[in-house]
Amino acid sequence: MADVQVYEISLREDEELAALSCASSLAEEWHSVESQDFSKAALVTAQELPRRLREGLIEFRVDEPAPVCRIKGWRVSDDDIGRTPSRLQKRTCEVSLVHHEMFFFLCASLLGDPFSWASTQDGHLIQEILPVAENMHCQLGTSSESELTWHTEDGFHPFRPDYVGLFCLRNPDHVATTVVTGDCLDLPQEWHELLAMPLFVVSSDYSHSADGARSVAERQGIDEQEFIRMSRLSHELAVHPNKVAVLYGDLRRPYLVANSCYMEQPEDERAREAIVGLIEGLDGALSEIVMEPGEILFIDNYRAAHGRRPFVARYDGTDRWLKRINVTRDLRKSRSSRSSPSSRIIY
Repeated sequence: MADVQVYEISLREDEELAALSCASSLAEEWHSVESQDFSKAALVTAQELPRRLREGLIEFRVDEPAPVCRIKGWRVSDDDIGRTPSRLQKRTCEVSLVHHEMFFFLCASLLGDPFSWASTQDGHLIQEILPVAENMHCQLGTSSESELTWHTEDGFHPFRPDYVGLFCLRNPDHVATTVVTGDCLDLPQEWHELLAMPLFVVSSDYSHSADGARSVAERQGIDEQEFIRMSRLSHELAVHPNKVAVLYGDLRRPYLVANSCYMEQPEDERAREAIVGLIEGLDGALSEIVMEPGEILFIDNYRAAHGRRPFVARYDGTDRWLKRINVTRDLRKSRSSRSSPSSRIIY
């Protein structure tokens, strides 16, 4: 098992208190993060976070010193957060969780624009990662007893996030998040050249639901014609996915888009050999990160793929419980799939 480099920011007690003050000031005016107006307010308030935290997150974004950023020092009380939900219900943010979610959102806002998909978890900007009994063996964030295999988040879509944020509320069984990066591989030159060509298809996974997206549109008062227009690209990708290069950018330290489960075998025999070799290499290079309550991970979704080790859930209110957020550095590229310039929901 390899060790993926982690860029770490540890808050001092005075910095944690200052950050808490920022989150609490927002919580006095807003009851949740699920609002376009809140997103704009968060962009302003994020500039009031402790300077060292802002500097660290901006360095992580601009200089790309590591594929993972880990923020420590934010406190979460197990007694205050309540029981881990046993299923994904209509989302409401408990008062005891508001300042946690707002701190998470503020940090994300320093990396780019948080956004969501209408097709997952009712389009909520902050989503739940917790075990659901009927999904225990699925390739979903709500699984448990099956390994959640490594993947580029939403790798099938050109609007995939630049960063995936994970905020740990509870992890009593020390379940590991897995991370792997293409930097660690020493591939044959021929494979490297093939993997850098648009020969490969990453398929959509089961977390996206067209019916869920339609439900979000109805809730927002979006008519059928507008819904069809905005969701056209996602529909086309589901039927005719794009062929992409698996490795791209600066190939000396390549960006990566891949999924160990949801990839179609290319027609070219040499390309098939290259992708099988890449997947086997990444399987053997997984690094484990065990998150503690209050910790945040921001995974660079261009540089690293991630997953989760299996565990046995109890469904008694004490199971592992994370929050997730997607962040893009270019919200404008998805304008055709959003209802307004300020909307953060992609159809």
